[in-house]
Amino acid sequence: VAFPSGRVTGRLVRASVAVIYLVTAAISVGLALWRDPFRDRYCWNNCADNAFLVHANPAVVRSFTEVWLYCSIAVGVGLAASVAWRLVRASRTARRSLAPVLGPGFGVALMVALYAGLRLLDRAENPEHAAFMAVFVARAFAFAFLGAGIGWVVLRERRRRWSVAQLADELGAAPPPGSLATALARSLGDHRLEVAYWLPDTECYVDAAGRPVDAQPGPTRAVTPIARRGVPVAIVIHDGSLRATHDLEREIGSASRLAVDNERLQAQASAQLAALRASRARIVETSDNTRRQLERNLHDGAQQRLLALSYELQLAEGDARTAGDSRLAGVLAAGAEKAATALVELRDLAHGIFPVILTEAGLAAALATFIDTAPLHVELVDLPDRRLPQDAETTAYLVVTAAVEHAVKRSAARLVATFTDDADHLQIELIDDGVVSTFGDLNLIRDRVGAIGGRCDFSGSCVSAVIPCG
Repeated sequence: VAFPSGRVTGRLVRASVAVIYLVTAAISVGLALWRDPFRDRYCWNNCADNAFLVHANPAVVRSFTEVWLYCSIAVGVGLAASVAWRLVRASRTARRSLAPVLGPGFGVALMVALYAGLRLLDRAENPEHAAFMAVFVARAFAFAFLGAGIGWVVLRERRRRWSVAQLADELGAAPPPGSLATALARSLGDHRLEVAYWLPDTECYVDAAGRPVDAQPGPTRAVTPIARRGVPVAIVIHDGSLRATHDLEREIGSASRLAVDNERLQAQASAQLAALRASRARIVETSDNTRRQLERNLHDGAQQRLLALSYELQLAEGDARTAGDSRLAGVLAAGAEKAATALVELRDLAHGIFPVILTEAGLAAALATFIDTAPLHVELVDLPDRRLPQDAETTAYLVVTAAVEHAVKRSAARLVATFTDDADHLQIELIDDGVVSTFGDLNLIRDRVGAIGGRCDFSGSCVSAVIPCG
């Protein structure tokens, strides 16, 4: 019950152990004071004189013996149940550590209970009886395996300490990200082990890739801090059973100090890069929202007022012609025509700021509308008809429109846009027949694609983009 820490934990377990010791002590003292081996009919030829005998009392001795046998049954069954419960509820890592001792311990407990039960049935303990012989052999093997298990655990812990101590040599001066966690997991036998690094600027823990890590992992996991001069450097999140058998803070801190420093710096750089990407994504999202709001304001405000003005000018023109004032009617007609022209230009401007059809109908409908008015022939191949995330649709639309504008500048007459949708990414390849030139005016599109975690490349007359949409 004290394995592997050497301490008995839990009030019920401590109370049970105390009661067992008290009962054992009481019965041992009673047998020492009142049992005369030569008056015990179940004593065989190995009986020896009792130097502590005060007064022989066979009746009391029989009572003590029966109590001891019943207690042995209770202790054996209870211990076996406790061992089985610990093994069942333990994690895979903890079970692998506990099994060499608790497995044979379960057999020892059962054999003790079974032996006591046979003694109650047959007090003579006939060695020629098959049941007694079987229990004797099984109990001997159980104790032998228990001893072997304890020896194996001692050797295994020494080997683990040696493995952890060799981490510094194994990792080298500049290990790649994640090497420390991999080496520790292999040395300690915990495949779920994690190492998180403290970033004082953001006051949080991150893994080797810069991703935030929860420092409160759960009831079956434990956290071992690594500090330098009282300042937190990193934490190791591991199986709770390892804490009982290892001084992880001392062993890990001394064995892998250099690796911790290197990986912490790498994690800090990765976290800053992730923060930069998140900031770029927020800027893009804010820009799209602003453009969307501006388009909505133009549509609902200035565009509606121009439409009302054009209508009123047409009504005034009609009244002037009815009144026979042709000069005024001509002026009003010219004003109505200019208002209509301004309305068309305003609609084109609003559509250029942000096409409302992209939000309402999706990428396929927006591109179909765009190529109808494009100044060159645009062919769309395998255009996905499903709705994509809003930022992915907006980015894909901007990539195609920018590539078309760039192709027009290079005197292209035809452009083919091929789409590949693999659920997590949308790949776009745009090839035109224009004159090969630089792609300087497409750098904004590259930045836009990169801001949402994608990639955009230019080569010859080809523009290719990979846009995340998972």
